Amino acid sequence: MSENKLKNITTGSRNDLQLHPSRCLRMRFSGSSCSRCADICPHGAINLENALAVDQNICRGCLLCSTACPSGALEQGSDFSECLSRLSKVPEPVLGCVRTQEHSNANITCLGGLSEEHLIAIYALQVQQVQLDLATCSGCSNENAVKLLRGRLDDLGRKIALPIGGKIKLVEQAAELNFRKETIGRRGFFKALTGSLLKETSTLLQSAKTPDKTRVAYTEKQLPQRKTILNLGLKELPELEQQQIRRFFKREAVRSENCDGCAACSKVCTTGAMTEKTDGESNQVEHDPLHCTGCGLCVEFCLNEALQLKNGFKPI
Repeated sequence: MSENKLKNITTGSRNDLQLHPSRCLRMRFSGSSCSRCADICPHGAINLENALAVDQNICRGCLLCSTACPSGALEQGSDFSECLSRLSKVPEPVLGCVRTQEHSNANITCLGGLSEEHLIAIYALQVQQVQLDLATCSGCSNENAVKLLRGRLDDLGRKIALPIGGKIKLVEQAAELNFRKETIGRRGFFKALTGSLLKETSTLLQSAKTPDKTRVAYTEKQLPQRKTILNLGLKELPELEQQQIRRFFKREAVRSENCDGCAACSKVCTTGAMTEKTDGESNQVEHDPLHCTGCGLCVEFCLNEALQLKNGFKPI
């Protein structure tokens, strides 16, 4: 691959995949053992040797890497909040991939890129059942990604015990698909959308995508987009359901007596889950489990081996 192509890819030129190298655990700390994205990629398109890089000639846009990356270094290029907006325009909307645009109400590159957070956001924010169009998945080069999607849905159903499957229907035969075009005019829809949660989501995600051209912020703190969507979706659910979902995603960092309060973990943390507090005499580090993605970077970075992670990030 030429140097020019590599540069274009790592700055996020792909429409279906955004790369944020400064959020990559391997780029923040050379001693990090994280290789989740490369391990899950079925095509061998990801290289982590010298920098986070995706070979555009090999990548098929399955987006599995974006579901496996705990820090948001790889994310969907499409605006998922816009997908949610489109889905809300019709009863029983159809969400498809780029191959099914003619008979779907919204699309992402590959449905295998729907993470647990995306699935819960659909459950929380959509009134009607959403149909996932899998009719063309058989024989697709990304067929394995869709198998993992089924696993995520099953896992959520078992561990959270909420009727998520009742809001999300997997349709594998085109004849069983109930597709209807938009029934709300564009102007009327956006007028009704003013001040709504989906507009708030879109605004937040667009601001998160704005690149910082002045520097590479390896100390920047930012939640992955799918985590932002999840947190906003939770606001729409009853308190009991919120608690059930938070337990599923809760990560906890436990410090031992070896901790000397150096706060190095707070500096390297990608999301701001670890924060430094001082009382004027000594430093303390506080951990916010709801902002933690369980990436484990703080554990690997700690020189005193004073941190232990419970319920770490384990992509399906």
